[in-house]
Amino acid sequence: MNSMKGQFTRIESSYSQVRRIPRLGKIRLGIKKKSAKGVEYPSETPWFVVTPEIAAVYGDQPTELDVMLPHEDPEVFFPQKLAMYGQTAGLKCHGNGKVARRLNDQNEWVDRQCPCEFLKSSDNPKGACTEQSSLMVFLPKVSLGGCYQITTGSFHSTVTINSALDLIRALAGRVALIPLKLRRVPRTTHNEGKSQTHYTLELILDGDLKMIRDLRADIQGILIPGRLEIEGPVDENKTLDAVDVEEADEDGIDAEKLADMDDKELETVRMALNKQNQVKRTETIKPSPTPSPATKPNGTAVQESFELPAPERIGPGQVPASQWAEVVAYVDANMDLCTLKSDWKAQTKCEQVIRLTPSGQQNFLSFMREQAGAGFPY
Repeated sequence: MNSMKGQFTRIESSYSQVRRIPRLGKIRLGIKKKSAKGVEYPSETPWFVVTPEIAAVYGDQPTELDVMLPHEDPEVFFPQKLAMYGQTAGLKCHGNGKVARRLNDQNEWVDRQCPCEFLKSSDNPKGACTEQSSLMVFLPKVSLGGCYQITTGSFHSTVTINSALDLIRALAGRVALIPLKLRRVPRTTHNEGKSQTHYTLELILDGDLKMIRDLRADIQGILIPGRLEIEGPVDENKTLDAVDVEEADEDGIDAEKLADMDDKELETVRMALNKQNQVKRTETIKPSPTPSPATKPNGTAVQESFELPAPERIGPGQVPASQWAEVVAYVDANMDLCTLKSDWKAQTKCEQVIRLTPSGQQNFLSFMREQAGAGFPY
């Protein structure tokens, strides 16, 4: 035994056992601007807004960074949640879309249903609760002494990164400690005739087949990250911390105008959006117009194959085979009804609706009538 060591040198608990990777700083995806009335709002940038030590390597406005992921578990290095903040920087409520934890007046965290009335949506454009994801990464060309945090509220960025993680794991057998590229990529969206460009995140494994084989053979690279904890992302109010613009703002509301709206103006916008969405739903469930029938030389009408007959309500008895084909054709021609059909197929594990037995047809009809209401006229 080494006489220089004391009798007790470690505590058998987390006090002596935990190993943690520190958080070095934050990379932002936007800056704060002021509206005409002096109200601050987030404005997305095409580049990463970086700290001085990152700028010394990549310049002031980089659009691509070399990164490595510090852990194998995405729930550790890429947590995603609904979050709401108070008037200051502190987190007030966070959840997963089913259950949430909210801070009450006694400063205690209590469970509650999620989502709630504070969720941001087209009906509630200034809702305080929004989706957010925080990506924790190493920047090996800057420092391997800790992780940098990148927070995004973009649906497309989150989907793209989640998809990339699945692909990288399928190719390399792991995601931790692999050289990757993180990029800002322009993405054009169209809404109500308006074209907008957002700069989403893209995670790329930029390598060839030899690199993939080497990564799969590197067993030590798989073991190391699992021994370390990561200092988690800082929960910071977006009004104090500029991030990218969420795609939820694509409902025709300019971020700067939204920042200056009072409660009366917001209510006007909300009512207009509700009316607009109601029109969309009505148009979606409306049957396709029946074209005028062609005529034969003798003047009689020709029934064309794509023409849908006028819907007739089907009774509780057996459905004639010919009429059942009409029902299925009507459903397939309508986006909302087709979505409901997919839901029914998933629930019943049915492959082909057109080949249902009479009892299966009645089951399907009951489901569609209950779910679609007047949108399903049979």
